Amino acid sequence: MTLNLGIMQMISFNINPFEKDIPQLTIDWITMLSKRKILIEIYKLMVNSETKNYNEFLKKLEEIKGNYTDLEDFKPTEALWRDKYFSDAIYKSGNTQNEDKLLNLFKDLLNVYFEYAKIEKVLDSEQKAKKVEAIKEFADKLVENGGISINYFKKSLGDKKTKEFLGKVFYGYLHPN
Repeated sequence: MTLNLGIMQMISFNINPFEKDIPQLTIDWITMLSKRKILIEIYKLMVNSETKNYNEFLKKLEEIKGNYTDLEDFKPTEALWRDKYFSDAIYKSGNTQNEDKLLNLFKDLLNVYFEYAKIEKVLDSEQKAKKVEAIKEFADKLVENGGISINYFKKSLGDKKTKEFLGKVFYGYLHPN
């Protein structure tokens, strides 16, 4: 998903697996002239987040954070409604001079995420239905309460069309097969 507001551009990258019980991964890449920001958010839209594999994934996420302490941290606006779903996040900023390092953070996180995805088993149909419902609930709350990029969609498309876009395209819960 992309958003272009003149001097600000944003690309949102989202992985929301239906077949395996792994968390949602959302990454926003924002450019504003020479400034760069990456927002990495992990949401536990899962049937069971109390597993050894998930805890190992979170430990590896902490290791990744440790590899990028030289990049500036920032704190986005709070959205307390997300706390129920929120697992972890990395928010870093920089400029064109350290853009490669920010992109390496993106790559490192994806590598760890995909390693984790490979070892998880496929959900049965009942578990998958629960997971799809959790994803839909989150998307509905996102439209209801807003977020950094979703507010732009709501403004230009309206709530109903934004929900439809999330269900069909961005989160895919209207056709998870």
